[in-house]
Amino acid sequence: MFNVNVHPDVYAELEHSRMWYEERADNLGTEFITEVNKAIEMVGKAPMMWPFHEKQHDIQRLSTGFHTP
Repeated sequence: MFNVNVHPDVYAELEHSRMWYEERADNLGTEFITEVNKAIEMVGKAPMMWPFHEKQHDIQRLSTGFHTP
């Protein structure tokens, strides 16, 4: 299993998201964090399922022709 490094800014965003979910339903924020932790663990177990790319790719909406550089 590989170590997964998470950018420090992610923790504040996760806490904000956890609180948002918790306001909507009891324990929903906890369930959200549990699922995030499972996903991070999965990346550590099988990192090639999510290959790292040095280059940032453009986002395109093909149906509207909208393009964001």
